[in-house]
Amino acid sequence: MLGFDKFLGIQGMSEVAVLKTAAEVGPWIGMVISASDSNKKSLGFWPRDALANLANRGRLYVLTSDSKYAGHLLFEIAFPRLKILQIYVGPTHRKTGNASLLLNTLVREHRAFASITARVAEDMHEENIFWEKQGFYVQRIENGGKTTGRKIVVRCKVLPTPQLFAIPQGLNFESAALSNFYAPNYLLDLNVLFDAGLRRGRNQAFATLLASERQGMCKLFISEEIVAELNRTATIGKSDPMIDFVSIFPFYPVGNNKALEQEVQSIIFPLGPSDQNSRSDVRHVCCAIMNELTGIVSSDTAILKAAHALQVKFNIQVHSLESFGYGARDDSALDSFEFDDLGQIKLHRHDPKNDQSIANFLNSVGSVSSTDIKTLWLSVGLVANCDQLTVSLGDDVVGYMRVVWSHSELHSTKVYACIAERECASTIARILLGQLTSKRTIKAPTKTELVLAANQSTLQTEANLFGFYAGNDQRTLRKFSLNSVLTATSWPSSGLIANLSIKLPVAAPAFHAWNQQIELRFEDKTHFIDLFRFESLLAPALFCLTGRPCLLTPISPRFAETLLGHERQIALFRSAEADLHAQRNYYSSPTTLRAWSRGALVLFYESGKHGGVVAIARVVQSRLRKCDDIDQTSLRASALTNETLTQIGSSEMKTETTIDNVFVMNNPVRLSDLRRFGIGMKPNNLITTRAIPFEAAHKILTLGFAHA
Repeated sequence: MLGFDKFLGIQGMSEVAVLKTAAEVGPWIGMVISASDSNKKSLGFWPRDALANLANRGRLYVLTSDSKYAGHLLFEIAFPRLKILQIYVGPTHRKTGNASLLLNTLVREHRAFASITARVAEDMHEENIFWEKQGFYVQRIENGGKTTGRKIVVRCKVLPTPQLFAIPQGLNFESAALSNFYAPNYLLDLNVLFDAGLRRGRNQAFATLLASERQGMCKLFISEEIVAELNRTATIGKSDPMIDFVSIFPFYPVGNNKALEQEVQSIIFPLGPSDQNSRSDVRHVCCAIMNELTGIVSSDTAILKAAHALQVKFNIQVHSLESFGYGARDDSALDSFEFDDLGQIKLHRHDPKNDQSIANFLNSVGSVSSTDIKTLWLSVGLVANCDQLTVSLGDDVVGYMRVVWSHSELHSTKVYACIAERECASTIARILLGQLTSKRTIKAPTKTELVLAANQSTLQTEANLFGFYAGNDQRTLRKFSLNSVLTATSWPSSGLIANLSIKLPVAAPAFHAWNQQIELRFEDKTHFIDLFRFESLLAPALFCLTGRPCLLTPISPRFAETLLGHERQIALFRSAEADLHAQRNYYSSPTTLRAWSRGALVLFYESGKHGGVVAIARVVQSRLRKCDDIDQTSLRASALTNETLTQIGSSEMKTETTIDNVFVMNNPVRLSDLRRFGIGMKPNNLITTRAIPFEAAHKILTLGFAHA
């Protein structure tokens, strides 16, 4: 297959081709180097060897017109980002769309990538106009070289990537995500409405409930029975302000279903209603059931006591007004990092006293309107089921996130996030996203909707790596999370994954390949999806199917916490960020390469007096790398530095294993337990990576995740 694309150019009907493979561009490298050297002011300086090396790696496209050199595009890849290093079109071939042709070819050939960046000198006006027209916004301004004293405009374009991991046709998680992110609908009973009075003890709680509705967390309704009840008790000839007040709420009809009323009455008032108010309470609940609302907010003791029975029988929720309250939060630093090259980065719970500074940040950095800031992005006062987090670098705000938890049983979360596009933007993004995708413990499955401010390419890119995917609106990302390690013994008895409406086979299938097809039912249809992709879509998630390859690998205590994040005590200042990454790197001896295989489960054994198996993860890939070729980006995703890399063996080569879906065990499995399972019987069994029987691994998981 040829590695180039042919087109008919506009100018003179020339035959234009874009050569893409190393073999095709090879004969043209000399002309590319000549063009690069002749235009150093606009293209920057690239050593010939470096340029030739990029070409050999497929990072060079050459544009030809009638089989003559016309231009080139030089780029680099750091998945899921593309970085343009040079784009050049000869003077006689300009103004005909050739630069756009090169750029569009690059984008078309890398559809799975999330963003693309280019660096342009600020004084290059025509070039900046070109990038502006191509949809590249200004991400930040940096200083250029000391000799030139120029300012460099870093431009970025978010690419239309529906999801990082392709979803099989017909398996539309997005439609379900959209339907399940609608705010829950609650019916208010009359006692709750009376609590709006200034002299009522629950006045503040009612104000909080209204704030929750105003900020899109729920929708509030009344039943027509309330209007009837107020009219029934009203004094003739005297106006009732409560009647005027309730008119601001939309209402649902009660209907006339005597059988349902009798059934509800038997649950709430098993001895029968004592008065007309009790019968009215029954009709309120029937209204919620008949109109298929999420639930009812009530202050009635009898209804609250019957909450569980009503949910089991009719699938409606009953909440007290107090359940929408917002407890006191500690606004001290939640996490702190100290980097030599970045400085001190802190994650704080937002203090309402700083609302104005956050509003200024959202408006200037994320172009969020004042109206949206007030109604969506910032909570007014203490709001139920909401958290607001701020990231600071020194004295500057560099990140903000508002998290809203749904009150429904769907375990849905809506998040608004914005970060400053600085050199440390990826770290800031991971700090915030880590709060949404914590792998410290097993928890219930969740759905998350992430709304981004404008120009958030770094945040979107990092979110893609965490398993978020976009629909038609690239600024609204969604994610389903299993948040669990499933084994044959913890497999759902009916196959149904609670909260996600995904039904697995009733019995856990046996493992036979990392890309084996898993049968599931979703939205009343049968689908098949390969195991590896399914775990990625539901990350963090692991399916420990019988027979799946399992490894046990040692890790020193000094590196374990950095890589796995399993300690409950957070250090005052952390100098590493590996546990913030969705994908992390583990380095070992080159002789261990044969042990690692894609899709295998790896159990981490922390050595030492109080050691044990502390975490499990999935192997994404493994390869050999020279120590000199391991860059800072790779090391940041690991527990090592340039200095400590040499301390894990004298070999110049290391096995670099990328892992994801890290789960920390509730109970570290100690050496004595491992020996009961037939593991670690000899001293040298636990000093290198080795395969272990699945049966032993299953026992380790059962003990490690007991009571999770």
